[in-house]
Amino acid sequence: VSSCEKCELWELALRLLAEMQRLGVLADVICISSAISACEKSAKWEHALDLLAKMRASHVLPNTISCNAAISACKDQWQHALALLADMHLATMRPDVISCSAALSACDRSKAWRQAVQLLAWMQELKLCPNILTY
Repeated sequence: VSSCEKCELWELALRLLAEMQRLGVLADVICISSAISACEKSAKWEHALDLLAKMRASHVLPNTISCNAAISACKDQWQHALALLADMHLATMRPDVISCSAALSACDRSKAWRQAVQLLAWMQELKLCPNILTY
């Protein structure tokens, strides 16, 4: 599945996960995160969010990497990006600069400047230092 991510083969990544499930092989957080990243790189945000939901439903705990990939997949969906960021915070998973920068990028692409300003303020509350990607 990791190779699928690197080659942007999101459909193959999803088929491999389905085959693993059919065979009774449990996918771990790394495997599912790779599939989410493959969806992100191919602009398939709906599939990325679906994988994240299935991950939680199968009791595999998402990590920052899986959440960041899902947020990045929502580059034209600022509401979903911000909701994922809030979910991370509620799940006591600390968003990082990458998480916030990906959500800011979604706000920027959607011209959601008020939300972007609020997010920058929230980053300060979290003591996250913006970097070149943030701006």
